[in-house]
Amino acid sequence: MTLTLGIDGGGSKTESAAIEGAKIVAIAREAGSNQNYIAPEQLSADLRRSLEKVFQAAAPDEVKRVGISVLASGDLVIEQIRKFVPGAEIFVFSESDIAFAQCGWYERLGVSVTAGTGSSFGGFRDCRYLSVGGLGALLGDEGSGFDLAIRGIKAALRAMSSDGRGLVTELSERMFQHFQLKQAWDIVKLSCQAPIPRTRLASFAVEVVGAAENGDGVAVQICERIAESLAGDALHLCRQLFQSDEPFPVALAGGVLQGSRLISNRVRERILEPFPKADVRIAAIPPAVAAARLAEAADEGKMRGWG
Repeated sequence: MTLTLGIDGGGSKTESAAIEGAKIVAIAREAGSNQNYIAPEQLSADLRRSLEKVFQAAAPDEVKRVGISVLASGDLVIEQIRKFVPGAEIFVFSESDIAFAQCGWYERLGVSVTAGTGSSFGGFRDCRYLSVGGLGALLGDEGSGFDLAIRGIKAALRAMSSDGRGLVTELSERMFQHFQLKQAWDIVKLSCQAPIPRTRLASFAVEVVGAAENGDGVAVQICERIAESLAGDALHLCRQLFQSDEPFPVALAGGVLQGSRLISNRVRERILEPFPKADVRIAAIPPAVAAARLAEAADEGKMRGWG
């Protein structure tokens, strides 16, 4: 048996997967691995636990290649991988590469939109690469899960204010239940912790999406604004790289886009308005599996637009 290992690390989770061709042999998830927010020691420990879980079902000596995409020092990640599979060939991919592969594309051509805990955008054409976003929760990440959650929390608090500034919304009740608050001020104290509990706050994004699906007007408006933000940055890259009558791929990936039909449909509609021939797809496979399949494609010389 010949296995390929894939590792993807983002703001909320580190995912590892072992595959044999089209078969997923094992998959495991641990905490996030964005080195901007966690110490290298913690990152190494989380990655090690994720790999240990995978290798409970897969034999390390059968892994011949590894694909990785982690928001951390490549040397640190490779050091941990070598402890398990010292002889495997390692391929390093970008977040955009992963998004394309999640949609079934193994070519550096098109525009990618990744909206998870954070957000980033990439565009490829003729070995040219442009990017937007990826600046972190405080300076950017517009359209991300963190952005979505913070907008929802602010709306919930406004709805509860005594001055009548905000519209009534079920987000207020959802906020109390989600964070197990005793009083509204508790969420203020939570947000002021050091370091900022970014992933915990971002977890409220699912509640905003849920309220929108229930028809809550405030939540629907927030989701629409998130969609407009994502579409706006994606369209900027589209216009920089392609003509309006050209066909090209657009990959939509990350929990925000995969978890909200309202948001993903609106982003798709906004892109297709000026670029009707664009092939807009939503990610369909786990990112670690995509990393593994990219490694297979790269090892077999099937990657296009590379270099």
